Amino acid sequence: MNLTSNRFLLIVLIVIAALVGVSLSIRQSQVKGFQVGVVPGSLEALAQTTLSEGENSADVPMPLYEYGSAEGITDAFSKYSVVVAHPVSSSSYVWDSENQIIGTWYKFVIDETLSSRPFPVCDTCQASPSPPSSLTASTNELLIPKFGGVVTINGVTLTSNDPNFPSYQPSQSYLLFLEVDSTKRVGLLGAGPIAAFSVSSTGVLTPVTQMPSLLADQIAQTYGNSLSAIRTTLTGSTPTPTPTPTPCSVANQVINACTNNGGLWDPATCTCN
Repeated sequence: MNLTSNRFLLIVLIVIAALVGVSLSIRQSQVKGFQVGVVPGSLEALAQTTLSEGENSADVPMPLYEYGSAEGITDAFSKYSVVVAHPVSSSSYVWDSENQIIGTWYKFVIDETLSSRPFPVCDTCQASPSPPSSLTASTNELLIPKFGGVVTINGVTLTSNDPNFPSYQPSQSYLLFLEVDSTKRVGLLGAGPIAAFSVSSTGVLTPVTQMPSLLADQIAQTYGNSLSAIRTTLTGSTPTPTPTPTPCSVANQVINACTNNGGLWDPATCTCN
């Protein structure tokens, strides 16, 4: 290696060292600037630790929460409003930094209200939470809170996932047992994840959680996981009958041509297979 090559290599190494130094200096300044007034054990402290370790994301452990009860389908029908709805948007927030609680507000469009119950009001009843002022809902919408979500603090992405209660999917319809505060347009799943069921395109209900639940067991045993059956019970309406297929009527020559050429005539569909 000649002198010119050695000089070029030295310049490259100096440039790399300078870039690394600048990067470390920026990160250290971020950490130092972030240390002021940080509460130990808070989300800000977690973000600070994550940043000091050279990372830009971290998982936040999900605490265990106690929800209200739903002692079977009769109890759920008597306590909660029952709706079919789908989410159209979601926003995550820091709900309690010191206890590392992240939450998400979902906006749902109500597709069908199967039954309505008044929001519980009593001396020991808790008031419904107030959504952020930036969130609004019209008369056919509800704002539904849920623990878990993703927030960014000082450039660090913090993710909190509830293994027993997956995030709502925007293209999915749900059957929900809710406490509805119509003044705030807020809906609460008082019984937690056991009070939410996904609805298939054919009206089949599936619990969103793997947690054992008498409610889910009785919906399966009594209603065959059928939204239509629950709708009939709650509203008294009869499902729209499936139209009777029009009888197949074709000339015998068509049928004979099918069978003579080795085909199999299907009278249900009027086709030669």
